[in-house]
Amino acid sequence: MPIEKSHLCPTLPISLRLINQVAVLLKKAGLLSVRGLSPEKLLKFAQEKTKLTNFGDERFVEHLRVIMRTFEEDNHLSYLGERTLLSLIKSALNRRLFLERDFQVHPEILQIPIKQPIVVVGFPRTGTTLLQTLLLHHPGCRWLRQWEIEEPFPTVPGTWGSSKDPRRWRFEAGIKKLPQNGFYQALNNIHPLDSPEECWQLFVPTFVFNEILIIAGFDRYKQWLDNISEHTWREVYHYYKQYLQYLSWHQPGCHWVVKYPGHIKNLGTLLELFPDARIIQLHRDPNKFVPSSCSNTFIHQCMFFKNPNPKKIGSEILTVLSEWERKNLALRKALDPKSFYDVHYQELVETPMEVVKNIYDYFQMEWPVEMESNLNQWLINRHEKNRPHHQYSLAQFGLTPAKITREFEEYCEYFRVRYE
Repeated sequence: MPIEKSHLCPTLPISLRLINQVAVLLKKAGLLSVRGLSPEKLLKFAQEKTKLTNFGDERFVEHLRVIMRTFEEDNHLSYLGERTLLSLIKSALNRRLFLERDFQVHPEILQIPIKQPIVVVGFPRTGTTLLQTLLLHHPGCRWLRQWEIEEPFPTVPGTWGSSKDPRRWRFEAGIKKLPQNGFYQALNNIHPLDSPEECWQLFVPTFVFNEILIIAGFDRYKQWLDNISEHTWREVYHYYKQYLQYLSWHQPGCHWVVKYPGHIKNLGTLLELFPDARIIQLHRDPNKFVPSSCSNTFIHQCMFFKNPNPKKIGSEILTVLSEWERKNLALRKALDPKSFYDVHYQELVETPMEVVKNIYDYFQMEWPVEMESNLNQWLINRHEKNRPHHQYSLAQFGLTPAKITREFEEYCEYFRVRYE
């Protein structure tokens, strides 16, 4: 029997739909199960696969235990959702083992400085990807690529990032093979699939990351995440820094350009570890970024959930983002304003070159000779006229302008956000 989906869901490729449908039948017949996997079993699987044993600081196991406990209790994930989550966990454990191996063999990795990183932050759907992409036109800068996060240990020495790097061409070939309609087209319209990757993937091996709420929607995990200590967040960010050091060891650059919406609620911790960070915060009308965030979450959950509920997503996203707003406001009022530069979405879209130049002036960065021509060429080829359109509405998610405006009133006033 086909799994029912909301009429708002983009169509999954027939191969994925068949996998879900066959899995339902096999589960009913008692021939398929992905449950009953304890953290201990997962740790053992990773050790056997990699032939390594040292995970480093094992306080992460308790975080993994929370995820697995909620996974065992919830039953709203489709088979693909279950497999995706387990694949993410297994990959993260493998990465921990390989990274720890290299930290032990090459202790100099953890001495590599991460100097003056540019960190793009802001609520989801406020133009962070666009701004980061523009800033990447600085020759020699470093950013996160999906293939190097998933496999940060090169299989062919000396090919890191080149056309001969098998990780890179496997990823690029995979993107080209994806269907250009339905589910993948909807995803690409929201966030181009070949975009620079966000920092959240570096947090996954700590098992403390907000994105699991999009992938799995675990209410219990959110309650736990909301109450973890500042000390735990510092440990999580310490691991994040080590990951950047590891990637820098393999391929150095003049500076990092990273982005992650989740940083906005941990700016103090971020600056503790990167005191010279240059942080750019994007701002946009919440009546635009809240429903856009809901749509992004909903489309992902069409892959992972048996029957995603748009109204529930609307309520949860509004709650999460309004919590982030309060934390962000308190931090911005307390932290040194010299570390921050604020950009408004409309300004970025209408005058992108001017915005980038203003950022360079503010942080007293040298403007490379080829920067302007690189940016102009990209803007001609990729910006505005060729941008895909992401369609959504407040009503789809049970939201109203009054409800959103009320939650973000102080944010809009403090940052002088204008309503579109």
